[in-house]
Amino acid sequence: MIALILIGAIAISIGALVISGHFGLPYLAMISPDPTVSGYIGYYAGLIALGIIPMILLIKTAINFIGGYKSSIRFKRAISGVWIVSFVLFILTGIFTARNFVHEAQLSEIVLENDLDQDQPFNIKVVPLDRRNNLRIQFSESAFLSDGNFYNGDGVDVYFRPAENDKLKVTRTGSSRGMNYRSAVRNMHYPNHNLELSENSITLDEYYTLGRRDKFRAQKLRYDIAIPVGTIVSLERSSPIFRNREFRSKKGEGEKWIMTTDGFQIESDS
Repeated sequence: MIALILIGAIAISIGALVISGHFGLPYLAMISPDPTVSGYIGYYAGLIALGIIPMILLIKTAINFIGGYKSSIRFKRAISGVWIVSFVLFILTGIFTARNFVHEAQLSEIVLENDLDQDQPFNIKVVPLDRRNNLRIQFSESAFLSDGNFYNGDGVDVYFRPAENDKLKVTRTGSSRGMNYRSAVRNMHYPNHNLELSENSITLDEYYTLGRRDKFRAQKLRYDIAIPVGTIVSLERSSPIFRNREFRSKKGEGEKWIMTTDGFQIESDS
């Protein structure tokens, strides 16, 4: 009977391990160091050292107390050895993971520079996060993991300012972290984010994505969009990625704005 209780408790622990691994490992793979399997090893080692072994010892202690038994030297040595190895692997994985966030790199580039048709409003469109999929791990209001892909709206910032000439200019600044400067620059290329200009309309995603095999290294994307003074701007919807106060509020939706030397003003107030 006692043996069955012990086996049942261990089986439940292993089941919890498998379930938590199913939901947690896709995200762990993105923050773990290369090779990814090292992150998996550290994850399981941590669960064994901090979860499974303490549970086994608790059950074994209860059985010994009730039945008047004593744990053998072999059992103590075996459980101690497994705990030490698991705990060391867990700590080493944490250290190597943290090393991938030590150095930071930042690069800027001009991604668009076009003339605008001043006779037509300049439309700003944002592709929203798809909130219909409930099978996901939510990290914040704008960041979640779904089907192995990481969607991060917190990592995108968009600023609008008056242009110095008659051209629309979009500058993108990417930043990321890594084990060294070279790896930080390489990690900057992982995020996938769409920004398109068609006629007098610009469309951009409200998030960037990381695929199953990409690594999360605190990547951020900043867009500085310079709009010629006098341009009429139509905002389709507000979004938290906008840093301009006028465009973060829903009050700005559907309004016609005009770019002035001092920033945006509602057209009727200009």
